[in-house]
Amino acid sequence: MTIVLLALGILCGLACVVLATAASDHRFGVVAMSVCFVVTALWIGQRPPDPAWAGLLVVAMAALGLARPRQRTLLAAGAGVFAALWASFLHEQGAPLIVAWSIAAALLGIAVVASRRPDFAGHSIREEALLLICCFGLLVALAPELVAGWDSATTLNAASVQSRAIEGWVLLVGAGSIVAGSLSALARER
Repeated sequence: MTIVLLALGILCGLACVVLATAASDHRFGVVAMSVCFVVTALWIGQRPPDPAWAGLLVVAMAALGLARPRQRTLLAAGAGVFAALWASFLHEQGAPLIVAWSIAAALLGIAVVASRRPDFAGHSIREEALLLICCFGLLVALAPELVAGWDSATTLNAASVQSRAIEGWVLLVGAGSIVAGSLSALARER
């Protein structure tokens, strides 16, 4: 299991919770979330998705949530999709398929129930969470190419880099933190 797939699993878990809390105000959203969860779980099966398209899908859903927050049905559908992707990731990690689906469905249910309480998460917290998963999704989408580039540079310069090499995940986490913090500070100034 590579660092990119682990980051994808974390991203899918975060995205399903954030999108579920942003879109759980009405019943049709809960129905769309449930239908998309079942359809995606049956479609994707037992394999985790490609990190590039899953990361870009998170970016698109988070951007939709930031630009058009009234599109709650689409956000709820995205929550169902990412819960199913997270379940496939849990299954890939060794959990039985039924257990993985149950955990992902329970996470969605808890997010929906908790978000209906007025003191759970305010509007600004939900916006910041959408911004965070947007940045993290972009990082996960770009990570396979960044890691491949880093590996090829390390291979080409193996003799000189051998003693002072920095792991690729250290750079990814550092760059992602800087980008997320900068975008969050810019968003607060709005």
